[in-house]
Amino acid sequence: GYLSQLINSCLSESFTDYINKLRISEAKKMLVDSSYNRYTIGALALESGFNTKSNFYLVFKKLEGITPNQFKEVQNL
Repeated sequence: GYLSQLINSCLSESFTDYINKLRISEAKKMLVDSSYNRYTIGALALESGFNTKSNFYLVFKKLEGITPNQFKEVQNL
């Protein structure tokens, strides 16, 4: 509870939003890292801390404005 209050007051965002930003940041690193090429998007979602692929897609699109697949395509150009 205390950590959540601290994040809310210092960063002006919810604990959930903060954690999701960290998770998406890690997912983006994995999406461009060639050592994760054999992972599916669902596997990367789980590796970055999301419980479902659909929630991962939803949060990724909300924060990045594109889907994980589109992000990967743009990075590989």
